[in-house]
Amino acid sequence: MKRLTTLMIFLFSLQGITQEKEFSPELENLFNDYTAFYSSLEYKEYRRASDEFGKKIPNAPSPLVDFEEWIKAHIKETNCKTIEEALKLKLDMDKVRKIQSKKSHPIQKRRLELREKSGNEDEFDEMFFNELDKRIFS
Repeated sequence: MKRLTTLMIFLFSLQGITQEKEFSPELENLFNDYTAFYSSLEYKEYRRASDEFGKKIPNAPSPLVDFEEWIKAHIKETNCKTIEEALKLKLDMDKVRKIQSKKSHPIQKRRLELREKSGNEDEFDEMFFNELDKRIFS
């Protein structure tokens, strides 16, 4: 009898682990849009350009600083061979960032709206990003 009880408890605990959570259609659509966004060629190109820029110019200034003036004074502190190379990297990164932002802002806005509606923003964020990680990395 003790074995049967233990087995039943174990099976019920497995059922809870294997059941998928059900989310509202609105939240499901948001998860799908985020997954598509992070899988898109535009996002991958943005990550590539951002990584390359970061490696070549690890101490880049704030976007509020005039980059061309800054790079002229700090080229030796970078891994770029010329000012022209640094300016091209910045131009390329800005171009893909603009494309990436156009795609990301609408879905980020929807997430923030749902977050606010949830009534518990911290709990929503934890649930949302845990679920998103599972969907992207599983």
